[in-house]
Amino acid sequence: MHLAHIAFPENHYKLNIQIDDYSLANTSIEFRSELIRVIQEAFTNIIKHAKASQVDLWIYREIGKLCVVIKDNGKGMASGSKQNTMGIGNMKARLKKFEADFVLNSDDTGVEITISIPENTIKRNHETADL
Repeated sequence: MHLAHIAFPENHYKLNIQIDDYSLANTSIEFRSELIRVIQEAFTNIIKHAKASQVDLWIYREIGKLCVVIKDNGKGMASGSKQNTMGIGNMKARLKKFEADFVLNSDDTGVEITISIPENTIKRNHETADL
C-alpha cells in the first residue's frame, strides 16, 4: 500500500488502510490483479472528483465472502449524476466474473463503495494457477 501513500500524501489526506491478516489468502493472482485495478480506479475517482480529506480502505473476510470498502469524505456525486460512469462501469465489469455485489452510496458527506465477493469465486482452482 506504499503506492496509496504516494497517491494520497499526508499533507492533503488522512489515509486509513486496514487489510485483515489472511483476508487475501487462497485467492488467485488473477483476482488480486483485478482487485488492485478496481481499487486504483476508485482512488483515481477520489483524487479527480471528490475533494476529500479522508480516504478509507478496508479489506476483510466475513463468513463465505471477502469484503472491500472504499470510502471518502468528499463532496459526493452530484444528485442526478449517473452512477454508471465509465470508471464505475469498468470496476463493475472487472468484478462481474467473480460474481461480486457492488454497492455505491453517495451523499454530501462522501462516497462509499462496498464490494462483496463470494469466497468460492476467488479461491485458487489449482496450485499452478499462480505460475
